[in-house]
Amino acid sequence: YQWIHGYWIPMEICTLAVACVVVYFIRIPFLTISIYLALSFITMDAIHLFTDPKADHWLYYCIAAIIMGTLLNILGFTLGRRDQRNFAFWSYLFGMFLCWSGMSALDIKTEWGNFVYFLINIAFILVARFFHRKIFMFFGTLGIIVYLSHLTYVYSNSVMFSYILAAIGFSIILLATLFMRTRKK
Repeated sequence: YQWIHGYWIPMEICTLAVACVVVYFIRIPFLTISIYLALSFITMDAIHLFTDPKADHWLYYCIAAIIMGTLLNILGFTLGRRDQRNFAFWSYLFGMFLCWSGMSALDIKTEWGNFVYFLINIAFILVARFFHRKIFMFFGTLGIIVYLSHLTYVYSNSVMFSYILAAIGFSIILLATLFMRTRKK
């Protein structure tokens, strides 16, 4: 989304209102994507409208995406508790997309920051087990791949890194195999 203008907010509010009316009368869960998309565009345009137009808004966009994604995940949790699983799926999907893409787009300058990013993605995988949602597993795995590719770039001259990475991968496969065996019990 390359062109952001604060003056598009009335059009996006109308889109949001029409989408809400349509979802109310026609219970098709996929239509909620238009609601979530309109909300995210309203958020980006509001950031552009209420801040300095010549300033760099990238950090604000990332933080807004993380907050909005978290709120959509909470909405998905409440919808799932009310036995509206199809609506919960789309809320989880769009919420995780916003939250993870906002986290991944942040300009992390330190190795500790990258490690925290890795730990958050590990937490996504653990949350997937708790909530029985594969979408958390998918985005957590993507985040781990991003972190490992970052480490590969940083330690590209080290010979031992490939062996350590192979040992970690073998350990994950071993732990997953043991977990699947104990899961049946």
